[in-house]
Amino acid sequence: MDIAVIADVPASEKPKDGRPGARPPSDTEHKSLLGDVGKDDLRFRFVRNQESLDGGTAARYPRHHHGFQQIRWTEFGSVNYAPNQDIAEGDIAYFPKGAYYGPQMKEHGAQLLLQYGFGDDYPVGGKDWADKYKEATKRLRLKGEFEDGRYVDTDPETGERRERDGVEALHDEYAGKRLVIPPEAYSAPILMHPAAFAFYEVGPGVEMKRLGQFFDYAGPNADVRMSVLRLSGRGRFALGQDRAQIAWSVGPGLTIEGRAYPGLTCLYSPREESVLLACRNEDPVDVFVVDLPRLD
Repeated sequence: MDIAVIADVPASEKPKDGRPGARPPSDTEHKSLLGDVGKDDLRFRFVRNQESLDGGTAARYPRHHHGFQQIRWTEFGSVNYAPNQDIAEGDIAYFPKGAYYGPQMKEHGAQLLLQYGFGDDYPVGGKDWADKYKEATKRLRLKGEFEDGRYVDTDPETGERRERDGVEALHDEYAGKRLVIPPEAYSAPILMHPAAFAFYEVGPGVEMKRLGQFFDYAGPNADVRMSVLRLSGRGRFALGQDRAQIAWSVGPGLTIEGRAYPGLTCLYSPREESVLLACRNEDPVDVFVVDLPRLD
């Protein structure tokens, strides 16, 4: 089990050399919350990004897609992911493998971002993801240039100029081979409005909303599931042992294994562990839960 209280996590430093990177420079504040390389070589990173609210440089990303999956939840404000398409406060979106999105201009909001994949789907996953990005970026700068979110170099097989998405190039470099992004099974990100879903009772003091279940991999357990859990009174809920799970509390009052935590506390429960969640206060507490896929 790993726990991160967002208010206590320091923001990561910005690169000091000022050279272009995989994404154009912006005033985005990053906080690295959780990460792991677990069962089935499942790799993920979970971060908080806050965009500038005071007229700073907005985060601008070109239209692109990835060979891994993403889940984005907006803490406050709104988070843009394509022209006229935004994830409003409290909403959550699933970004399937291979689905295009963008161009984006993110300038007024904070989001929690989960990226994950198996093996080479997401080679830079884990707690040390930032070091992996830096290592790959350093090597790429010896062979080409980053330009407005794209990476430009010379194809060693044809000798011709080629362009790739900057993040795609980083993953290729770290994996040591060209990674194939699969055809899009879902044609676009799926945006969900949790407030429009109804709770149903699971047990005394425990209610749940099922938001979505998506299959980007084959197999009976290869789906990712998103839910909202509401705990009140003496309600207790145990995260199961059969899946790795990511959870975060919206308001105060969550207890984890009997210890109380403030709002916006994030939790990683790996496979083969069971974690008991409960409510400390009279008022209920809502918890978003993501059940990650498994391939065995």
